[in-house]
Amino acid sequence: MREIDFYLQSTIHTDEYKEDNHENYGNYVEVITPLANPEQLLASLAIKLSEVLAGTRPIDQVAILLSDQVYQGLRRRVALKAKARAASGAKEVIRGTHAIRVHHQSPALGVIESVVLVGNETRSRAVTIRLENFHNYWRATSVGFL
Repeated sequence: MREIDFYLQSTIHTDEYKEDNHENYGNYVEVITPLANPEQLLASLAIKLSEVLAGTRPIDQVAILLSDQVYQGLRRRVALKAKARAASGAKEVIRGTHAIRVHHQSPALGVIESVVLVGNETRSRAVTIRLENFHNYWRATSVGFL
């Protein structure tokens, strides 16, 4: 029986690999494009989140703008509110919600912390939103209702 010799050579540490200038791919240069001004996004997101809590908008419409943790927490809160509405027999009332004022600041690069005052004809509330850069677009990583 013939014995087979073979030699494994690491693909990263071969002689052809050049750390500074790889033959197939060239130098890696990270491209960072500036993110859009978040003021309009903050206003529309606060309105949409208020509508989700009121039960007039499905949560799936804002899911792409939320981190997984925020989405799961909001989903639980929406389910509890829907259960409470069903138990009390209250009907969903659609009211036009609008952003009254948007205040935001950037404590670090790629992070926006904001308070958005939203209201309709019967009540006003503040929505706190923290946006972070996620693959070059804004994603809400923290949301609070006051």
